[in-house]
Parts: sequence; C-alpha cells; structure tokens
Amino acid sequence: MSQLKTAIKQARSADVILAEQAEASFDAGLYRRGDAVPGKGIYMGAWYPDHGIIGEKLGKVFHVFAAPEDLTGKAGTVAGEQLLRYREAVEEVSIKRWHGHQGSVRVVSEKSLYEAIRSGKYQGEWIIPPLALVAGDSFVPYGLYNLKDTGAFKGSLIVTPGASYYWTSTRASGTTSVMMAVRMASGLSSPVSDTEKCRCRPVRLEETKPRSLQP
Repeated sequence: MSQLKTAIKQARSADVILAEQAEASFDAGLYRRGDAVPGKGIYMGAWYPDHGIIGEKLGKVFHVFAAPEDLTGKAGTVAGEQLLRYREAVEEVSIKRWHGHQGSVRVVSEKSLYEAIRSGKYQGEWIIPPLALVAGDSFVPYGLYNLKDTGAFKGSLIVTPGASYYWTSTRASGTTSVMMAVRMASGLSSPVSDTEKCRCRPVRLEETKPRSLQP
C-alpha cells in the first residue's frame, strides 16, 4: 500500500474512532435511534462531520433529528406534492416553520451546510440532508436508509420500488445541476438531475459535546 493510501486510511480510521467515542460519551444516553423526541424530531444518532467536502475539519459534533414525515409542497403549483424537483424542495424547506423549527435559507447544498457550520450561521434549522445522512456510510452507519424500520421511522419512509428516491444535498462530482439521490428500497445512491422529482426527508442538527468537554 502506498504511503498516501496508508495516510488516507489512517485519517479515515481516526475520524471513525472520534465519531464512535463522541456518540458513546454523549449526554445522548437520553436518546435512542428511532425515538420521537418532542420538540426535536426523530433521533438518528451523533454525527461528526469532519470528513466534509470543504477540505478542513470542523471540530464539531451534532445530534441529528429527522422530521417525522416527508416534505410536502405548500407553495404554488407544488401544493400537496411529495415528489419535488430539487430547487422546489430547497424552497419549501426554507419557507417552512415546521414541527417547531424554521427551515434554513442558507443551506442549499452539502458544501453550504459545512460553510454555515464553520461560520456559526447554522442554528439548528431544517435542511435537506447530505448523502451520508440518507444512505449511511462507514462514518454514519445510521442514515435514514439504515433506520427505515427503526422506532418512529417504521412505515414513514417510502420503500416502494420506483417511487422511493430521496434527495440529498450532495452534488454529483463535477456538476452544478445534478444531485445525489438515494433509493430507500435499497440504499443505493444515484446522480439525478435537479429537474427530476424525488421525495425529501429534512433533518436538523443540534451541536453537542462529549461529557468530558462540557463545563
């Protein structure tokens, strides 16, 4: 294995360890994955988003809460629709005060989420989740797909083949108009034009710290 590959593997392993330690030592013995937490949402887990796409570590850990239902269009021609174009989903999230929280007007992509976290402008609003929080990955073994049959999630996510694609805020590599979407029936992700229609399950993040770091 080359020195570069070894370094990358070690860095990823370190991030996984930090995420596991953070979750294990949280005040989040308060929550279990799949719990419907009043005033917050359905608990997904603890997320350590330091492997983001902005090329720097954020040094923050968040509890992740999902909305208890899929996004439904309220404005104009998409009223009542659950299949939305990406830009329609972004607009719907941004104008909603939904389940006790406002949607974010700043976060329109995964990159803008990391920038808002870094600058301190993200304050726990609803957002379209990045790919890792929908499909799950080695850092996040509890994406929406992983939790679809857990607790309050059970029966609330559409898994019908052909109708189960969910938007993520992650852009397909090298594009500005193609987003990644996840098929909830299988957990597989695919690039989808932002003019196509998919479902959306917003999430929100609450920053927290391991007990050892709390005052």
